[in-house]
Amino acid sequence: MKAIVQDGARKRLFRTFIVVALFTVFLASQVGAVDKVKVAYLPALSFSPLFLAIEKGFLKEQGIEAEMLDMGGGQQMMLALAAGEIQVASAAATAGFYNLIAKATDLRIVADKGQISKQENFVPVVVRKELYDSGEVRTPKDLMKLKIAQFNKASISEFVLWKLIEPYGKRYQDLNLVYLFPPQQYTALKTGAVQAAVTVEPWGSRMEAEGFGKILERGTSWLTRPVFQIAVIMYSGKFIGSSPQVAQRMMNAYVRGLKYHNAKGYGDADVQMAVSKWTKVAPDVIGKAIPTVFSKDGRVDVPSLDEQQRWFLAMGYLKELLPTEKWVDMSFVDKAQ
Repeated sequence: MKAIVQDGARKRLFRTFIVVALFTVFLASQVGAVDKVKVAYLPALSFSPLFLAIEKGFLKEQGIEAEMLDMGGGQQMMLALAAGEIQVASAAATAGFYNLIAKATDLRIVADKGQISKQENFVPVVVRKELYDSGEVRTPKDLMKLKIAQFNKASISEFVLWKLIEPYGKRYQDLNLVYLFPPQQYTALKTGAVQAAVTVEPWGSRMEAEGFGKILERGTSWLTRPVFQIAVIMYSGKFIGSSPQVAQRMMNAYVRGLKYHNAKGYGDADVQMAVSKWTKVAPDVIGKAIPTVFSKDGRVDVPSLDEQQRWFLAMGYLKELLPTEKWVDMSFVDKAQ
C-alpha cells in the first residue's frame, strides 16, 4: 500500500512539473512577442512621424513590428487595404477611396499625415530649370503648354494642380498629363521626358538641389484657410474590427512620432536621418525641403477632405458625396497616449 501511495504521489508531482513547464514555455513565448502590422507607404517627407515611430523605437515599445510596403500609392494600395491584405495605408484620400466606401467597404481615415499652409506646400510643382531661367515658364498659367508628370488620376495632386490653374480660367482637362510616382518623376524630369512634375517633398528639393529642376511656388497662393489636409493615415475595416487593441497601440506609437517631429522639426539630425533612410534622399536636402505641416494632436482637417470630395464629384470621379461618419474615425487618435 505504501508503494502505491508513493507511486501516486510521484505521478501527481510529475503532472505538476509538466504543467509548470508548459506554462513556463508559454510565458517565455509571450515575452518579447510582437504584433506584425503591414503598412503601405511612399518614400516621402510627410512620412516623418511614421519613420520616427520606427527608428526611435516607439512601435517596438508598443509591441508592434511594421512591415513597410512601398506600393506606389493609388488604387493598388486602396484595394489591398479594402481586402485586408494590409492593415494601414498612408497616402492621400483619392476618389478611389471614397468609391470603395460607397460600396460598403469599411475603410476609415484615422489620423493626419500631412497638411499644407499658406507658406508651406510640400506638394510643389517643379519645372525644368532651363524653362524657368529663360522666362518661358514663370506662372501656373504657363503649365498649359508643358508635359506634366502627375501622381495618378483622381488624386489630391490633381486637385492641387487644378487649384493653381483655376484663377487663369484654364481647364484641367486641357493639361498634358502623364502619371508617374515621385521617384519616376525625378528620372523623367531629369532626362527631359517631362517638363514639369507635381511631386512631394523631398523630391522637389532634390530636383532643385541637383540643378535640373525649379520649384515654381513654395507656398500655396490659393489657400484661404490656415491649413489644408493632403495626406492621411487609413485603417482597414478588418484591422479595426478584429484587432482594435493592436490598432490603438499602432496609433499610440504614430502619435508619439508625430509629436516628436513637431518638437524637433526637419532641422533636427535624428529627423533628417530617419527620413533619409526611408527616402534615400540626402539628410541635408531633407533639412532644406519645404516642410510638411502636422496637426498638434494627429486629428485631420475634415473641411479640407470635404472640399476634395466635392471636386472629385464635379470631375465625375464620384457618383455621390458621402457623410463624414462613413469615412472618418478619430477615436484612435483621440485615445492615443
